[in-house]
Amino acid sequence: MSKKIDDLLLSLKNTSKSIEFSTKDFRELEKSIKNEEAFISFLKKIDKKELKNITMSLLKSCGIETYLTRVGDVNLRMAALGKQHSSYVSFEIRHLLDLDSIRDTMENIAILCSRYDTNIIDIKGAIVVKEVPNKRSDVWELLINIKSELDLNICIIPIYALCKISIKGLKFDLNKFNSASNQKSYRSSLEEIIQEKINLSENSSLIESSK
Repeated sequence: MSKKIDDLLLSLKNTSKSIEFSTKDFRELEKSIKNEEAFISFLKKIDKKELKNITMSLLKSCGIETYLTRVGDVNLRMAALGKQHSSYVSFEIRHLLDLDSIRDTMENIAILCSRYDTNIIDIKGAIVVKEVPNKRSDVWELLINIKSELDLNICIIPIYALCKISIKGLKFDLNKFNSASNQKSYRSSLEEIIQEKINLSENSSLIESSK
């Protein structure tokens, strides 16, 4: 473990604003997620700042201690930094998984290793996304190459999955959302955690790649 990152997390905790869902926000979210089209419509209305705030609240609700990084800190370009069990987690928060989000995640991990005296085995990279790209996207090949060459799994977290897990009052397991092992779909991982089938159409971009 890294004392430097532990100190950084404490500093972020002490300087961050408390981000929590209001009862109204949570009820709106719970209502919209029951219908695929309604939830997609809900997500389209969320701007970048709102997406970050919602993600932070959901991650904490799901058992991952997470804090937004300080704006303007050139040493911390990642969207957020978290910790779960013995792993530190560098988060990117995006509307759609793309090549830049993966490259940024790799850069974030390198920064944590070099500037904060951390072993790469103690760090996870995670990208929270509104939608999962289609099966033809170049991102999947890049993620597989990263796993093959560096033995590093980047976690892809659909915000739909975070919502379902939070609403159920359950804990999020990052290991179940490793990109290289999920073959472009996170449906079975989510269903395993919540112990029920999810009501989404086949190849829904909320949880898996379309054709």
